[in-house]
Amino acid sequence: MIQHEGRRVLRILHAEPDSRIREACAYDLARMGHCYEGVQSGELMLQEMTRASVPYDLLMVEIAMPSLDGIETVRLVREHERNGSLKNRPVLFFSDIQPVGDLARAMQELHPCFYQPKVIGGRDNLFPVLERVLAHKDITPYF
Repeated sequence: MIQHEGRRVLRILHAEPDSRIREACAYDLARMGHCYEGVQSGELMLQEMTRASVPYDLLMVEIAMPSLDGIETVRLVREHERNGSLKNRPVLFFSDIQPVGDLARAMQELHPCFYQPKVIGGRDNLFPVLERVLAHKDITPYF
């Protein structure tokens, strides 16, 4: 297992339509020592997951995406996991959309899931939620 500053290093795949958000996340997560890959859609996330030679440890997903939204993307990921073609991975919904009502219920069905409001700015925003994700007992990094 690779470590950075005494912490586990994660391979993170992020589906986010806004290239500026992907660039900021790439910078912030690299500063934290994580390996980051950003794609612009749910469809590209699914393609990347199935072609990756080393599985990702964490999926970051924007809820509001054109074509295939974040919830539907994760439902498809979970379907692949159930049929054995992908290993179950935690999901971090990184979005401006608040998880209430039907959205909150949908996210609960997609366990293990975490939510972080989208505020770009580095460690102050992503570090605490990544620590919660790392503390999750089902996460086993592939490094």
